[in-house]
Amino acid sequence: MDNWNRRESLRVLGAGGILMLAGLALPMPLRATTAARSVPNGGFRLTRLLERELFDGASLRVERSWSCRFSVAGRGMLVEGADLDCLVSAPPALGALAEMERSRKGTGPFPALLDASGRIADFASEPMVDATKVIDAALAVLSHKGAKGAELIDARRALSQLTAAAQQSLSEVPGDLFFPLEETRTLQREIEIAPGTEGRIDVETRSSADPATGLLVTSERRIMTRIGEDERLAREVWRLSRL
Repeated sequence: MDNWNRRESLRVLGAGGILMLAGLALPMPLRATTAARSVPNGGFRLTRLLERELFDGASLRVERSWSCRFSVAGRGMLVEGADLDCLVSAPPALGALAEMERSRKGTGPFPALLDASGRIADFASEPMVDATKVIDAALAVLSHKGAKGAELIDARRALSQLTAAAQQSLSEVPGDLFFPLEETRTLQREIEIAPGTEGRIDVETRSSADPATGLLVTSERRIMTRIGEDERLAREVWRLSRL
């Protein structure tokens, strides 16, 4: 498959979306803080929104929510949660992937152990997504677009490499998720998507916290991905509110 066809295949398959997941996995620098946090009372709703521009003007939107409570744990605190709901919006061509996400049991960052300053010291990682099903569904889209034989073989190889590199991304959680510092952080990274095709990730994170408690109000990560001349924006938004 020549470079143009490879770029076109990656565009149709949403490789920028996988590149976006790699952006979620990039460690953002955190400023040290020694401020002690009080354990919040009552129940909360934590929501994570993932939104990504796809091919032909389409978009993918996944919004998952959990109920959660804080309790004392040593010098820090423990945050335990339970899955509430998952809303998925996707174009018909990605229907299989959308249904896979709806039916997936998302454990989120729970249980999470926080230190005295509210930083996440340890948390349970989400189960890995079945990469084979994801790749098969993506190749079905490419086949519908007219790809055949060697093109599909080459696309499967490229997707397998991308998926292996990005598998851990969905389980990555900001270290200061529950008690964020109100600041803007930026990061840039060059990544080789496939031989002859390079990509770039620009990440910007902004957070807001309740002035009285220091608890998360909103944390937004904007991820701009560039593959050749293709440029798209993705967002990851965390929100915490009382139940």
